[in-house]
Amino acid sequence: MIRMRTAVSLLWVLLASAALSACATLPIKKVGREGSVKEIAAGPGAGFTIRQELTSVTEAVWKLEVKDEAALERSRKTGLKVVALYEVMERTGDVARVQVTLEKVEILKDEKFIRAPFLQFNPPNPLQFSVDFATEKVDFSSLESAYDDWVRGMQETAVWDVMGSSFNVSSYVAQLENLLSSPLTEFAGRTMVLGEEERESRTFYLPFLGPTISVEPVTVEQTRGLHGVMDLGGREIAMIDGEQFSDKLSLGAEVLSGRMELFGRIAPEYYESRGELAGKFRARVHIDSGWTVETTRRFRSVIIVNFENGTLREDISGKKSVYEM
Repeated sequence: MIRMRTAVSLLWVLLASAALSACATLPIKKVGREGSVKEIAAGPGAGFTIRQELTSVTEAVWKLEVKDEAALERSRKTGLKVVALYEVMERTGDVARVQVTLEKVEILKDEKFIRAPFLQFNPPNPLQFSVDFATEKVDFSSLESAYDDWVRGMQETAVWDVMGSSFNVSSYVAQLENLLSSPLTEFAGRTMVLGEEERESRTFYLPFLGPTISVEPVTVEQTRGLHGVMDLGGREIAMIDGEQFSDKLSLGAEVLSGRMELFGRIAPEYYESRGELAGKFRARVHIDSGWTVETTRRFRSVIIVNFENGTLREDISGKKSVYEM
């Protein structure tokens, strides 16, 4: 069987130091006392606005070792950075309609963020979507429809022959949705006790790595706690730290087939896979709106697939940050 506990324990140390030092240092005045109860609002009302910089970087490495053959390695790294102005246009019950204006969009290329080349073709902006703060569901159908219309228009132009082969719209939209949903729902409507931790099972969505790489959601055990409350310019901000862990990762047959295609190989019929995921985060949440104004998250997942004459190792790591501007 695969022995991964020591590696993951070391990973916890790395994640702890990185995640806790990565958040911006803010001049704060701590308020509240141990045991005091803080009720975080179930999302903002109509008229709420906030400008934020959101960044996501994910890297995946696959290593295939087959008996009597040289080891093979494939890798992929994606990154997206946007400056977004969020505006809550209307609120009906638990559901809010949000408009977001993208003031800057950059993609990762050769380890640097550069202005997204496709912006010269005027993609949809501003965009709209709806959020159900009771269920934590975000409905991006309006956003996706806007991009579908844009693509249909672009396909009728001469530039699409070049652009269509170099820019995968579905990949970009998937990354954008994952990033834009970051500040919205996770803490809205929560009641937390200062100094106490709580545990729950949550679905963890790994960042999108491209149209040919299927990444399935993972159920993780999450621990989080309200470790302080600060007064920031007259706003009460909850300081929440947490971590996630799962030792039940695996690759299904269809997903494994896609991974083996990276190496031009056929997936084995019989195999055993097992993996773990570890993550840490620090968030700053506006208590009166439930909006996450600042967060830094790091995670790493490792899955090892054993089959008759070889091994496939998948190692995915990522960082996501959100800052108010």
